[in-house]
Amino acid sequence: MKFKSKIITEYLDSNKYDFLIFDIDYTINELETINDFDIKNPNNYEHFGSLDNIKDLKKYLTDIGSNNKTCVNNMEKLIIRLIQKVLLGYKMKYFWLAIRISPPNKQFDIPRWHKDGTFFTGDKNEQSSVKFITTLKGPGTLLIKSTKKINKIYNEILEEQFTEMRKYKTIQEKIKISDNFRPILAKKFSKEKYIQAKNNDGILFYTGIPHDNAALHSEPKMDTSRIFISILPNSLENIKDLQKRWNK
Repeated sequence: MKFKSKIITEYLDSNKYDFLIFDIDYTINELETINDFDIKNPNNYEHFGSLDNIKDLKKYLTDIGSNNKTCVNNMEKLIIRLIQKVLLGYKMKYFWLAIRISPPNKQFDIPRWHKDGTFFTGDKNEQSSVKFITTLKGPGTLLIKSTKKINKIYNEILEEQFTEMRKYKTIQEKIKISDNFRPILAKKFSKEKYIQAKNNDGILFYTGIPHDNAALHSEPKMDTSRIFISILPNSLENIKDLQKRWNK
C-alpha cells in the first residue's frame, strides 16, 4: 500500500474545507485479498482508542465469511497498515475506527444526502473535524462539491427538517422525520453533478461547524457487497468522550 501521508498533513494544515480525494496504491497481493474476501455475514465493527489496544478485529473478520486464515490475516494487516498511514498523516495516536460491511440492499436506492455533525463537544476548536474514509470493496461514497447554491438549498431544507423534528421527543420519531426528508433532498440534488469514489480512493472530509464547510455526501446504491472504513483521529480525551456518547 502506497500513499504519501503528507497529503493528509498538508490538507489539515491548509485553509481548504469540504473534501479531498487522493489515490491509494494497493499491492497486487492486497488487491487479491480485497477481491477474494468472502462476505456472508455482514456486520459492523467499532474501535475507540489506539492500535496498542485494538482487539477482536481478527475475530470480526473471521466471522464475516468463508475466508481462510491467510486471507483473514492479510485483510487484518491491510487494515492495520491503512490506519498506521492515516495516523501518521494526522500526527495523532488515538482514533475512532468504524468498519461497515454490508450486503446488497435497497436501503440507499434513494440517496441520504447529509453533512456530518459535531463529533467532539469540547471547545469551539473541536466543533469541526476531518474524517478519513475509503471503500475497499463495492460501491463508493457519493459526494457533491459545496457551493453557495448547494449550501443554500441544503440549509433551507435542513431548517425545515429541524423545525419538524422539534415537535417530537423520541429518537425514533426524529429518525422517521429525517427519513421523510431524504427524498426531498434527493429530488433537489438529482440534477447536480456528483462524484462517486472509487475503491482506490482515500477521502478526507470536513464535519461539524461551520456547517457550510462540511462535506455533503451519501451512501451509494448498494447493488453489491461493500466494505467501508472510516477513521477519525483525535485526542485520547475526545475519543473516550465520543465512545461514551456513542454507547448511549
